[in-house]
Amino acid sequence: MLYKIKNIFNITVFTIVLLYFVQFVFLHHVAAGNWVETHTRPYLIQSDFLRYLFFLNGSGDGRYELLGSSTDEILIELDYQAGFEPELFIEEALARSVREATGKSAKIIVDEDPDIPSFESFVNRQLEITFSETEDEVPSSDQVYIHVLYLSSSTNEEYLMGQTFSANKMVIYKSALNEVNKSSEIRKKLEESMFKYNLGELLGLPLINRDGCVMHQYTPIASFEKVDGKNIATEYCVESLVKLEAYQKKAGR
Repeated sequence: MLYKIKNIFNITVFTIVLLYFVQFVFLHHVAAGNWVETHTRPYLIQSDFLRYLFFLNGSGDGRYELLGSSTDEILIELDYQAGFEPELFIEEALARSVREATGKSAKIIVDEDPDIPSFESFVNRQLEITFSETEDEVPSSDQVYIHVLYLSSSTNEEYLMGQTFSANKMVIYKSALNEVNKSSEIRKKLEESMFKYNLGELLGLPLINRDGCVMHQYTPIASFEKVDGKNIATEYCVESLVKLEAYQKKAGR
């Protein structure tokens, strides 16, 4: 009997390893646009076990964890580089955005983190290190976690105002936001819009070709245009809200 159990265990381990190599080495599962990625990833990310087994930690991969019914609150750790602090209203705006997108409350901890280096711009490798060194908060059993960094700018794209970095991480580039328009009111709208756009990406929302929607596939947020207050979207449109409702149902909420 023990021999049979051992054999079953060995076969199971071998099968998992084989699947891993087939998916990642031969089929390039995580390559954007790959057939396997397009057709299997949406199903794999519904299981936390399979997500971690196949290292699915890209933007949108954590949508069911963020939306799931096992937690009631999202813990947002917002760390900022000295001199690049968020607008004073940001906690209220983040809480409102989280409630609208997930139906959950938000606990937001804002801190000027001394572990953030004083770089004029950041490359992705530096972002990875900075996220690791500044991650201080630990979510409780009824919370899920999002980490937000406010930094100077991106080395790769000077006018990039924000980006998602993994399944639960995002960056806001304050220098780029400030360069777009000198009006503090317009910068506030941009900051809120950028956060909601990134949050939408973390939740797996597709881009939409329609004006007035935060997830517009060609917005001033994404295309680095000079903007005024009239063309900054700060709301999710109907298509995005319908998607969020469908994701919430799949997450059991």
